[in-house]
Amino acid sequence: MLFQAWLWTESIGHYFGPARGVRAGVLYYLKILPWYAFPVWLLALWTVWGGRARGLSRPAIVLPLTGFAFTFAFLSGSSEARELYALPLLLPLSLLAAGAPENLRRGAAGAWYWFSAMAFTFFVVVFWFYWSGLELGVPARLHEHLHRIRPGYEPGFRWLPFAVGVVYSLFWLAVLASFRKTPMRPVVVWGAGITTIWALLTSLFIGWADNVKSYRTTFASMEQALPKKYDCVASRELGEAQRAMLHYVAGVVTHREEISGRRRTCELMLVQGHPKVENAPRGWKKIWEGGRPGDKDERYRLYRRTGPPAKK
Repeated sequence: MLFQAWLWTESIGHYFGPARGVRAGVLYYLKILPWYAFPVWLLALWTVWGGRARGLSRPAIVLPLTGFAFTFAFLSGSSEARELYALPLLLPLSLLAAGAPENLRRGAAGAWYWFSAMAFTFFVVVFWFYWSGLELGVPARLHEHLHRIRPGYEPGFRWLPFAVGVVYSLFWLAVLASFRKTPMRPVVVWGAGITTIWALLTSLFIGWADNVKSYRTTFASMEQALPKKYDCVASRELGEAQRAMLHYVAGVVTHREEISGRRRTCELMLVQGHPKVENAPRGWKKIWEGGRPGDKDERYRLYRRTGPPAKK
């Protein structure tokens, strides 16, 4: 039963079922591919352009292009679009781009290397500057700004994220200093730069970001407001990720009103909406309201039934 619900509702249902988010289409994936697949799509185009002299019917070009075309058509024709669903597009593009670095002109390879070296070094310096403002309070204006947009975070020097950040920063400098001048140097430097940037983000700023993005404090607060005895909790417009976090944090499984097979007559109802718009259902009394700190888009309200359920 649970496997069928996952397979047909949460997996295949996103492609063939009714759209629950952004509708898919050709334009959606065309808009995100320039940054989503950068710089792989540029190298793939270079491979196609450089291979035109020997013919584009070679398997090394035809197979990745065919895979990309079929995947793109399938995703564009599905009912729902998400950036996550575009990941399969990267595989054929990567296969197509694999041989491009060795065939790049010397000027293009050098420009790619210097762009990568300067851009990622700039971001490393900026991240450490922001970390100083966030945790150490220097400069003070940056410190105030960061805590104004993410209220509730308690700053302070922490050895573990600091040490991890230092290790990755030294790793980046070592890559720049030791890697020899080869056709693959731009690729290695780009990959090392991406790794360093993500490592610094997750080590230096994970606590600050988690303070606002995490649902733990929100749903823990809701759990305190739950009556000692109740039959079940219905949900309205509650996202899938939020339902999963509610179950993980508070152990509460909600029954979705939007799906007839899961709808139940419950004593409680959790509604996800906008902070400035409240559409309170008739016959219900609000017993709790909350949201993530500083979140201006989401608000959660818990209602308790005050009268008998409406007849259908």
